[in-house]
This record gives sequence, structure tokens and C-alpha cells, in this order.
Amino acid sequence: MYHQRRNRPTLLLPIVLGILLGGGFLFFSLWQSPPTPALETLPLAPSLATAQPTDAPTPTAATSASPIARARLELPNAGVVAPIIDVYIREGTWDVANIGASVGHLQGTASLGMPGNIGLAGHSELRDGSRGIFAYIQQLNYSDPIHVEHNNTVYEYRVTAVQRVDPTDLSVLEPTTTDRLTLITCDEYDFLLDFYRVRVVVIAERV
Repeated sequence: MYHQRRNRPTLLLPIVLGILLGGGFLFFSLWQSPPTPALETLPLAPSLATAQPTDAPTPTAATSASPIARARLELPNAGVVAPIIDVYIREGTWDVANIGASVGHLQGTASLGMPGNIGLAGHSELRDGSRGIFAYIQQLNYSDPIHVEHNNTVYEYRVTAVQRVDPTDLSVLEPTTTDRLTLITCDEYDFLLDFYRVRVVVIAERV
């Protein structure tokens, strides 16, 4: 009897090793897989759901976003300087998959330099796992400056709020009567479910 009891762990050893190795391989695979970009598509704000992409070119990977002449965003307190490109509406969403390290001006929101709510989107993380242009916008503070340059004119904004909202909450991009700038990205990537749990929103008013 004692001899048989001593053999039982030996028989179980390959099974235990197999479970441990399989679990280690799964963990390594998940750890090695880079997250997808923070924003691949962005649902439209409710009031813009009927907007038509009448000024958008034929949808292609190269034209889902296009440059705006002489336009850039500067966040002095976050070390961000980036070109601003147009992002068009595709099949009920803003197609932001190809903005890369640029900042995307969301079609249907107020035009640069004009009254209203200007919506700008950026990645927090890129496909290769490197830091996106909006990786640290949640660290901006009240009254921090934001500069938008367009057609050789610089418009200054001051941060009035930094929010974390549900991914489905796009009310922050609704039109406003004030001269507002709204920056939006994503945070808290869930590797298992393959999506971001939170949207980070920075709201600034023109001064």
C-alpha cells in the first residue's frame, strides 16, 4: 500500500507540469500581445447621428483622415505638439483608425477657430504598443493652456474640466454656444475583452 501511495504523485507529475506550462504559455501570449489603438472607431454624438459625410473623399485607408492646412495642437504642460487632421464619418462612426500620432478633428463638430464645440480625438496607445499623442491628457489641470494654430492664427483655450466617462457617453461632443475645445481618448484597456473601459475627456474654453 505504501509503495502505491508513493507512486501516485509520480503519475500526477506530468499532468501538473502540463497545466503549469500551458498556463505560462497563455500568460506569455497575452503579455506579448500589444493592445489595439485606443480609438479605432468612435460612435457619433447623438445630435450628429444624422450628419452626412458630404465633404469626405471616397473611403480608403489613405483617406479616412486627411491633413488640415497649417493646423496643429499644442499642450504646453503635457509636452504635446501635433498636426491636426480631418476625421470623416463612415457608416455612423468617426473613422479614427488611421490618425496615428496626429490629432483628429471630428467631422460635424465646430470648425477650427469658429464658435461652438470643437472635437479632437487622439490615441492613448498605438498598435505597436508605443505611447499615443493623448496618453497623458488626464494629467492636465484646471486652467492649463491649450493652443490651436490654424491658418497662422493661434487660438488659446484654458482647461475647465478633466473627466472620465463611460465609453458610450459622447454627450461631451454635443454642440455648445460657447467656444469650447473637447479632447477625447480612451483608457483602461481590458486585454481579455479587447476594449477600453473608459473615455478620458478634457474640456477647455477659449480665452
